Amino acid sequence: MHQTVREFFLDSNGDVAHSKFQMCDRDAHICISMTCIRYLMLCAANATPVAALPHVGFWTSEHFERYAQYLDEWPLAKYALQYLTHHIDGCHQDAGVVRIRSRLIDKLTDKPVVYLLEKWVSSCLGRNILGKEQGAAAREFRNTLWHAAARNGFSTAVETLLTVGANVNTRENDGLPAGRTALQAAAEGGHVDTVAKLLVANADVNAEGAVKYGGQTALQAAAGGGHVEIVNKLLAANADVNAVGAVKYGGQTALQAAAGGGHVEIVDKLLAANAEVNAAPAANARTALQAAAGGGHVEIVDKLLAANADVNAAPAKHSGRAALQAAAGGGHVEIVDKLLAANAEVNAAPATDDGRTALQAAAGSGHVEIVDKLLAANADVNAEGAAVYGRTALQAAAGGGHFEIVAKLLVANADVNAAPAEEILGQGWRDI
Repeated sequence: MHQTVREFFLDSNGDVAHSKFQMCDRDAHICISMTCIRYLMLCAANATPVAALPHVGFWTSEHFERYAQYLDEWPLAKYALQYLTHHIDGCHQDAGVVRIRSRLIDKLTDKPVVYLLEKWVSSCLGRNILGKEQGAAAREFRNTLWHAAARNGFSTAVETLLTVGANVNTRENDGLPAGRTALQAAAEGGHVDTVAKLLVANADVNAEGAVKYGGQTALQAAAGGGHVEIVNKLLAANADVNAVGAVKYGGQTALQAAAGGGHVEIVDKLLAANAEVNAAPAANARTALQAAAGGGHVEIVDKLLAANADVNAAPAKHSGRAALQAAAGGGHVEIVDKLLAANAEVNAAPATDDGRTALQAAAGSGHVEIVDKLLAANADVNAEGAAVYGRTALQAAAGGGHFEIVAKLLVANADVNAAPAEEILGQGWRDI
């Protein structure tokens, strides 16, 4: 209420004080308490959105998502749940409120809603409605429902669940080691309003990503998804711009994720926030420049080179590519030109596992113009392939059926009898 309005109503010498209409705090609390309780009873009576839902113990992720969506349609639930005890206290044991309060508790018999409100009823209404074993099941129910609401952007449901005791920083219990937090899931999904509400609720903006499976911090997830507004909110909340990605399975820093996704505006914001342009990639990921080069994102390549990105950073061990190797394999002629002009090493060694030199990558993918440029830049036509799943340029071109490139490589004295890596022999590859 605006201060001037408050003064108007409370002025003992004003018009309101001398009016025949008066406001009584106790009556107001009684009225609001009744309204809140009846609203919650209505919600409880209709708590199962579809009558055919199975017992909660057999709910799938789809059931939880449907129920979270239903909770999102309770616009007054947060107020009722958050302030009911305040209004009840102001009723001074009004008999009518006491009766309807008891009726509300008695109505909480349906499993979804009793699991939802169990903690709230205990803390706010002073009644334990579940035993110890069922209480544990209720906590698991709320946790799963919480993550369903967050990852789908049901912001009203998120507020309701926070009010009934959801832990803002709990992680998904989906069988993966150290699953996502709600903030990470909402950031990845691009749910701006939900992210804002989670930050207000003190969600850990720098919670680590999952241990495996490309786990991401909230900022990494938003940057990779191209969600500019969320990136702004997370940076304003002091998100660590240089947090390291998951050690395994493609973990990326925020800048690497944005660069690989081609999100120019986010790359600008991260560089302005002092993102490390040459941060090392995870075991099978790429530096920011390698990611942008492989994705064909010319403008981002320009920005990263201007920020002193290492044009010759070594590729990651597993399937990694140096920037020139990535651009050559992707057929990105303009980027190949830029990297060569920036003194990219044309004969940089390939990654140990499934790597390619730039010429091998271009030859295997059939990019004739790039093969010409690399040969003109003195690419080694007979460079050995990677130790694991490696191929020479001629083997790669021949295997891909790229006749014109095979002819060019033969003219350049490619060794027609070079042996392929042993691992490839087991897959049917042979000398040419």
